Amino acid sequence: MVLTLRVLEILPTREAVQQDQMEEMAKQKQRDDGRKVGEIKAIEQYLAKNNIKAQQTKSGVFCEIQNLGTGPKADSGKIVSINYTGYSMDGKFFDSNVDSNKQLQKHPLTPFEFMAGMQGAITGMLEGITVFNEGGKGRLFIPSVLGYGAQGSPPAIKPYENLIFEIEVTSVKDAPQQQGMPQMPMPQQAPGR
Repeated sequence: MVLTLRVLEILPTREAVQQDQMEEMAKQKQRDDGRKVGEIKAIEQYLAKNNIKAQQTKSGVFCEIQNLGTGPKADSGKIVSINYTGYSMDGKFFDSNVDSNKQLQKHPLTPFEFMAGMQGAITGMLEGITVFNEGGKGRLFIPSVLGYGAQGSPPAIKPYENLIFEIEVTSVKDAPQQQGMPQMPMPQQAPGR
């Protein structure tokens, strides 16, 4: 292996290094914001071309609600289980927990469980799921910045690839109480007040 390096700049102090890092982060944010706008525009064009009606979340996930569901809402902090099939905007499947023929890496066909709005899935899934109730079905159109971003998930998902997930919310339940945290007693109201 041959590696060639070129010194672009030597920074004289730790403060100069920190300032340079801050400037680079600001430039990256501008690039990401510009990319996000482009990714959202690509999803909007896809939806228009295919006559799909979807609502957009605050951060840019588009949710097509085919059936809202009648059970509990998949609010942030709730434990949700879903069935899903994921594919790219050009129709290439990369994963499913309901159809092994649509999996690139084989795994059991069991519901996927995570904490809505909080953790356990890509950002677009965490946010998009919160528009549904238990029993709900639909599709999530996720810009890459809320999916796998610049790194992608090779070989299945290319860098900066927008994703589509067909989802069904199979259960919504409260998260378990964290152990070890004492509950604060409710203040008692004095009689007669």
